[in-house]
Amino acid sequence: MRALRIVFQNIKLLFDLKIDFKIEARIPMEYLSTDQHNNLIQLSTLSCSAVLSGMDYLVCELPNIPLEPNALKWKTACFHLQQILKQEAKLNGLKDPLAGSYFIDSMTLKYAHELWSSLQKKIKE
Repeated sequence: MRALRIVFQNIKLLFDLKIDFKIEARIPMEYLSTDQHNNLIQLSTLSCSAVLSGMDYLVCELPNIPLEPNALKWKTACFHLQQILKQEAKLNGLKDPLAGSYFIDSMTLKYAHELWSSLQKKIKE
């Protein structure tokens, strides 16, 4: 996702677009299990991965039927997830939590270059 963001920025510059690209991660309610503690561990892992990969938005999808038996559990789990990310992981105050990591930055640039090259090759074809 971090490399894709660089490719989107290149596209924006190349075509002089006036729009901003946003990357969104969605967590569906199907990830809810019967164990409340397992839910928090699983949702925390998913959301931390999304944040570290550079997502702009993290969305917990609403249940199809608001009065579904698991709807209240899902809303509670999503609320607790926000608290974990904000209070415990302190991810709300950082624009890019992995910035400055040599390995992550080098891999991101490598993948971005490969994506950009293959995209340009496809456009020429």
